[in-house]
Amino acid sequence: MTGARVSPDLRLATVYFSAIGDDATLENVTRGLKRATPFFRREVARRLQLKFAPEVVFRRDESLAFGQEVESILERIHAEERPAEAPERSEPGDPKGS
Repeated sequence: MTGARVSPDLRLATVYFSAIGDDATLENVTRGLKRATPFFRREVARRLQLKFAPEVVFRRDESLAFGQEVESILERIHAEERPAEAPERSEPGDPKGS
């Protein structure tokens, strides 16, 4: 879980999550959370002793993946800006060139 938002009337709780892995892993995590939603809803209502159990909605937090993509782009730009290692050339009359 990376964060949560609750509506002012406490009837909707949006929980943001992030998972590391490929698309299949993310799909499995999303599916698992959706299947567990009724459990989470009951537990929230029971533990907080609320009159109404809020609807719990899970949303993928894309900020981690976005940050990684930005970092990757910046690394590529930095690599392109580095001057290529050129062999040292000697000038005519330079003692190194003899």
